[in-house]
Amino acid sequence: MILYYSYLYRADTKREADVILRKPLTALMMLMVIVCSPSRPDNVPLDAPWVGSNSEGCFLKIGERVFKGWHMKGWDKKGNMIVEGVWELDGIARAVINTKEITRFDGATFYMEDGAKITRQE
Repeated sequence: MILYYSYLYRADTKREADVILRKPLTALMMLMVIVCSPSRPDNVPLDAPWVGSNSEGCFLKIGERVFKGWHMKGWDKKGNMIVEGVWELDGIARAVINTKEITRFDGATFYMEDGAKITRQE
């Protein structure tokens, strides 16, 4: 740890210091994501990542595009299917939905980083 700080202290510019700090911070953030997401039940597919926070989220698998929306399936922490059907994006148009951009799920709506919402198509 002392070597790390002495190396950081020798950085000539703020940019060099930012680059030096970036790798440990990225590793720390990845560790927090792994620790904060619940363990995957056996019946949840591996390609269904946890989306949202630990308290407001689900395992989500986004399937094929269907007219104005996407076919989606979601499971809670215990592996119970809680979401299935076609869901529609209300926000900036996208060719794909990146699960990493979903920040919250309240049981009826998925909320994205940019303020867009994904709701069940009726």
